[in-house]
Parts: sequence; C-alpha cells; structure tokens
Amino acid sequence: MEMHLWQQFLSSWNGISFFYNDYISQPEDIQLYTDAAPSIGFGGYYSGRWFASEWPPEFSHLAQQSDSPSSTLFEIYPVIIAAILWGHEWSKHIILIHSDNSAVVDIINKGRSRSPTIMQFVRRLTLISAQNQFLIRATHIPEVQDLGSRLRHTSHASSTVFCYHLQLNPRLEDLSHASREAILNGLAPSTLSAYLTGWNCFKAYHSYYQIPFPLLDVWSICNFVTHAHSNLKIRASTVQTYLSGINFILKLATGEQCHSISHSHVTMLIKGLRKREPASSARRLPLTSDLLSQCICTLRSGYMSPSIDRTLECMFLLAFFGFLRCSELAPSTSAFNPAIHPSLSDISAHTPDSLIYTLKKSKTDQFGKSCPIYIFRLNSFISPFEPISEYVLSRYANNSSPQEPLFLTENGKMATRFWFNKHFLKVLSASGISPEHYSLHSFRIGAATTAASAGISDETTRVMGRWSSEAYRLYIHNNLNDLLQARAHISSFKPLGVF
Repeated sequence: MEMHLWQQFLSSWNGISFFYNDYISQPEDIQLYTDAAPSIGFGGYYSGRWFASEWPPEFSHLAQQSDSPSSTLFEIYPVIIAAILWGHEWSKHIILIHSDNSAVVDIINKGRSRSPTIMQFVRRLTLISAQNQFLIRATHIPEVQDLGSRLRHTSHASSTVFCYHLQLNPRLEDLSHASREAILNGLAPSTLSAYLTGWNCFKAYHSYYQIPFPLLDVWSICNFVTHAHSNLKIRASTVQTYLSGINFILKLATGEQCHSISHSHVTMLIKGLRKREPASSARRLPLTSDLLSQCICTLRSGYMSPSIDRTLECMFLLAFFGFLRCSELAPSTSAFNPAIHPSLSDISAHTPDSLIYTLKKSKTDQFGKSCPIYIFRLNSFISPFEPISEYVLSRYANNSSPQEPLFLTENGKMATRFWFNKHFLKVLSASGISPEHYSLHSFRIGAATTAASAGISDETTRVMGRWSSEAYRLYIHNNLNDLLQARAHISSFKPLGVF
C-alpha cells in the first residue's frame, strides 16, 4: 500500500520542493476548525468557508473494525476532508491541530496506526500533504483544561483546578492533574462528549460571525441559540444540552457559572423554538412479550448459524427480562474492557432455578457498585433461564475464559451495539414485524409496558427496571419471590386479541 502511495505521488510531482515556514500556524490564526459527533455527523470551518455532513452509511461498520477508541476514526475523518478541500492553500505551512483525543494526536504525528482501517485514511492525508507541500502536526490539549487560560476574566482572580497562577512543581502538577481527571470522571463519557460538541459549536458561531470569543451576555447567548436552531437545524432540546455544556465548561474555567444562560429570555426563546418544531413522528415502539415470542420462534427456526442464533436468543431474553438499557448489554465501542463491559463471568448460578447477571456499571450506578439482575426458570416458551444457562455452559466447554466478552460475533469479537441492532432489525423483519420505530431500547420499554398491562404494581416494575438509585437492593433481598412471580406473569401475559 505504501509503494502504491508513493507511486501515485511521484507520478504527479514536478520535482520542486520548498522550505517550510518556521512559524507553526495555530488553528486560531488561519481559522481552521474541525469537529465530529459520532451520533450526528462532522464538519469543518476555514476562513469563512465550511462543510458539514452526516456520516456515510458504511462509516459505523468501518469504526467498528478500526480496533481503536470509538471516536478516533470519527475525529480524523473531518481533518482529511478539510485537507482535501483546502490543502492547496496551505503550501509551505506547518499547521498545528489541537485535539482532546490522544490517539488522534499520536496517529497524526507518527503518520501511522496499528488499525488497517485507520491507515487507509492516514495514507490519504499523507498523500495530500505531500502533493500540496504542507505538514500537519497535532498536540494533545484536553478541551476543558485549556479553557482556564483562554477564558480567564479579570474579575476572577482566584485560582481554579483548571486555571492557576502558580508555577507548579512536578508533584503539585500530578495532584492537579488527578483533580482534573476526577472532576471530568464525574460525567458520563457520552455527556462530556455532548458538552464538548456544544462548546465547539459555540466557538464556530463566533468565528462565523467574526466576533470576539467568548461573548457571554444575554443578547449573544440568544443569538447563538437562534443560529444553532435556524441555521444549523439543531433541535431545541439539543441546543439546550449545548448550553448546559457551555455553562459546565465555563464553571471549570472560571469557577462560576454563566448567569446569562439561565436568563428568562433564553428560557423563553428555547420554549418558543420548541413550539416551532414539527411533532416527531419517530416514536420508539415497545417489544412486548408476544412480539418477543415471535422473534424467539424465528431464531429457533434458523435465522443464521446455530451459534449466532443461540447468542441472539440469549441477548433478546436477557435484554427483555433484565429490563436492560442497550449500553448495559452491548457497548457502543469495539474495544473490549473486562473491567466495565459484560464478561462471561458476569453470569453466575444463584439457585437451581435462577441465575444472576451482574451489571458492573449502569446509568443509575455511576460509582460501579454493581447490580444483580435475577434470571429465573419460568413455565413459558420464552423462559430465559434454560437458553442462557446452556449458552454459558457451552462457552466454558469450548475453553472460553471468564474474562472474555459475554456475547461474541461471528468473528469472535465482542458483540457491539451496532452489531446487535443490525441483527435485531433483521430478526424483526424475518418475524413479520416492521422494524420501523423499533430500537434496542424497545426491549426495556416492552418489558415495562407488558408489566403494566399484566397488572404488575408500579413499585415492582420500578424495582425490576432499576428506576431508583439504591432502593432495589433491599427490595430484592426481602422480596425475591415477588420478582419471580412478576417475571412469570409477564412471560405468560398475552394482550387482548393474541391467542
């Protein structure tokens, strides 16, 4: 591949090369910004010009194959697009890119990656920079850590964890670094990612209108909200999340919140923009027990290979009877970490008729205290105990390690959210159920819906779904039989008209 790259370059090179400028161009100097949101799309801005797009359909599959942190490929892609569009204007320049993704920094600076998928894009970036005679360098500056020095107001004289006036010795620097890491770990990674996306959108707004950064008065905040909603077509609910992110980052940098964001004018503006938006027709439907039975019948009749059918059956049943959120069963990343991701050892025997699935961490258990999900033997076609028990025993019989991923794909890798969702929609179609408006969250919605229709008490449903922080622990200990009866009830419940 490298030989082909150089052959392509030499065939178009005129043999002339220039010395590069000694000055390294900062992103602010040339107004170059790129950003990526894995769930939305990517974009870039350079000297009054911009691009933005949703991800190509095949991109999720490429990211899954990259064997790198989930955001790495997404972060590199818009940099390459910017180089394709504007690289011819960067001749003789050394351009510095700031990134809060250390993997991206290493790949750009080294010009290589262990991932064959990412290397395809790195080669393209190398070819473009050679053809146009510019260099791209990257430096790792965590976004929120860098803000303290750039957003400091003179009225805020005291130091914060992210901005201090003292020259720190290495030991104090280590303490400060640990403090910053602990503060950021207080947020879920997805929340922090959304906040940083909002912050980058706020920066791009200032660049687009060529105004000093940052303007934090009520008038400027309202203008940003209207710009994001009307020009960028971002929903009001997402803009509100962006404002929360801006406020969070400002608190890190200055130690104080931005009062303009909570001003009544901003609140009324968000409310008004919500009313302008058309009602969303995309409503997630519940996968109730009768629909689950159809899917299990399809899998047992032969959907793919026997091993994949057995894996999917266990995932379907565990997701439904465990009232699981999709992240609690199938991670969005392809990089397996046994410390946080579902492992084979997470399924253990409890009694001759029950198993325990241990959740290492969940939305309501951010401190990782772990939570037991009880799986019972039920007198039902969709009893989860037998398939899951047989699956675990067969894995151990094939010499699988307890620290291996709980569910594996046909390639022997961890089953990810993308992989599970793909097969979930296909199984729905094969079962005669239109997959439109269904998602992996339909298991959790369907379990709660079935429980309510079956007359299960709100309190019991709340406990099974873990919709309270700590109460479920005492409840499970004292009322395990109630949970067994509730699950048996929803497994045999049939809505009206279903026989």
